[in-house]
Amino acid sequence: MDQQPRLLTIVHMDSVMRAFFVLLFASLLMIVDGYVLILVSRYFGIYLLLAAEAATGLIAVIAILSSYRHTVTRIREAVRDGQYPGAEFRALSCLWVSAVCLILPGFITDALGIAVVLPPIRWAAGFWIERASRDGFEELYQYLKLEE
Repeated sequence: MDQQPRLLTIVHMDSVMRAFFVLLFASLLMIVDGYVLILVSRYFGIYLLLAAEAATGLIAVIAILSSYRHTVTRIREAVRDGQYPGAEFRALSCLWVSAVCLILPGFITDALGIAVVLPPIRWAAGFWIERASRDGFEELYQYLKLEE
């Protein structure tokens, strides 16, 4: 067996600590976002704020799904041509991050979601995500090649 099992990461302290710190950062972000929402709701009213957050989520889902569909099509075309779709995998990763941030209620997460789809930040975030999950992308590429 030349590859370690994926579940082996749950006993490696580096992987566990990294996961816990990501969760800690996400929870702190949600707390700050909740506080900002409370402050803003005092000025604009809770119903207007809830409507704006729901509309942001709906618009985000529609926009992201369109881009997502297009990116998946490009990935499949690259695999069919025998090319590794690294740029497309990075774009797909950023779309996932952006969608999660835009769907979650809050102004900070919305700003992060919009920022992740802007080209300069998208490329930086895409390279960071690709570096963190290189093996997963390689597995996906191999699977897609078998599927074709």
